Amino acid sequence: KLLGAGSCTSGSSTSSSSRILNGKEEDPRRKAETASLVARRLTRTNLQYEASSSAQERLVANDRSSRQIHSDERKEKKRRRKQRVAALLAKYQADFLASSDDGASSSQP
Repeated sequence: KLLGAGSCTSGSSTSSSSRILNGKEEDPRRKAETASLVARRLTRTNLQYEASSSAQERLVANDRSSRQIHSDERKEKKRRRKQRVAALLAKYQADFLASSDDGASSSQP
């Protein structure tokens, strides 16, 4: 035998929050306490979710900026290497041209 979705097997075992939802709460003071308890739980859960969400966003942003910094460092290193090679090449070319013009042997680096 299947029970319906809204049916309840025993009326005494319902929790206070479900009694509020079903409208079976008699004592208004207890009703207010239970409502505030439910609100506090929801607020705490929401705050935990927001905290973990913002922490996750910070981690992603930090990772992205870290990768960007490393990428920039690699590009700068590559640019300096090219500049150094170009300077050495220019120096060797100048030395070679000077030595070929003079007919003397080129200076050793």
